[in-house]
Amino acid sequence: MKGIAIEGDRNVSLKDFPIPEVGLNQVLIKVKSATICGSDLHFYRASASELGKRTSYISGHEGSGVVERVGDKVRNVGIGDRVAVFHRFGCGYCGKCRTGWPQYCESGETNTLVMGQATNPVISTGTFGEYMLAPSEVCFRIPDSINFESGSIIGCNGITAYNIIRKLGISSGQVVAVFGLGPLGLTAGILLKRMGAIPIGVELSEERRKLARKFEFFDAVSSIEELRSVLKTISDGKREVDSALDFTGNNTAINNAVEIVKPLGSVGLVGIGPGLEAASLSPKKFLERGVTITGILVGNVLNMYELIEFVSTYKIDFSRIVTDRFRLSDAKSAFSKAEMGSFGKVALEP
Repeated sequence: MKGIAIEGDRNVSLKDFPIPEVGLNQVLIKVKSATICGSDLHFYRASASELGKRTSYISGHEGSGVVERVGDKVRNVGIGDRVAVFHRFGCGYCGKCRTGWPQYCESGETNTLVMGQATNPVISTGTFGEYMLAPSEVCFRIPDSINFESGSIIGCNGITAYNIIRKLGISSGQVVAVFGLGPLGLTAGILLKRMGAIPIGVELSEERRKLARKFEFFDAVSSIEELRSVLKTISDGKREVDSALDFTGNNTAINNAVEIVKPLGSVGLVGIGPGLEAASLSPKKFLERGVTITGILVGNVLNMYELIEFVSTYKIDFSRIVTDRFRLSDAKSAFSKAEMGSFGKVALEP
């Protein structure tokens, strides 16, 4: 089969790989859609030495498709099922794994679809191929009402946005400032609107602001000064920002998010950007106003059931944020487009 390998220094290539053998608790999926995530771009920009073993593996962690084969002990999905895949898994037995947090596996076995190829026998493979292999516990059936591009987005962008919204307890009628209108921010805006909230985007890219306005965002602005002006147009003109979500990983944006929320408001941090390890935030900015700050790494895998039901019930189509589609054979163009950062999601189709 064909699959895309990220080789470092902005190089990608389409290579031949063997179709994986299916173990007792594994699922082989015929990929129908795979989408490029912002974290894929981190590896795309890295050097070959930084990537190490990754350069010889199938890349990608957002994907959906149709079950082709199942192991003898698989019970949750069957041949012919349409599935979305959550991309993190652990030992499956420790307290963190059993409560839906394999990314914090207590046994130290936390893994991703891509790096499952580093094991023997192979546990999983990346999504940028004609087929992908995954542990059965991270495969979730999706109904016909959810298209494959939406299914691909659900497994990473969707569950991440959904979980930070739930963690902050955002409810209907609340004003939410969304910093960063890349695919993850756009996904959050769609969910927030369906939940009855009032999302307002903050984004430097004019193209992405225009894209956000086509969706469920009340408005999209380029600064918190403009955001304050927009607030005056809502309801009685005295509305405040109840919560803020940061998907940029930018220190300035994070400080702006903390500054703009009301007293006793909340801020959710999701984006991971360069220099974030050395980022600074004055405790006085949130201490005196009782602002809650929290973060999340992807989210709880068990909420995939809830999210899929929510997307199906409210007929949410995440494929609306896909602005560019490429075949696997045109991977170089796909990654170049995704790196531009001025548009929406980039999808790959076998």
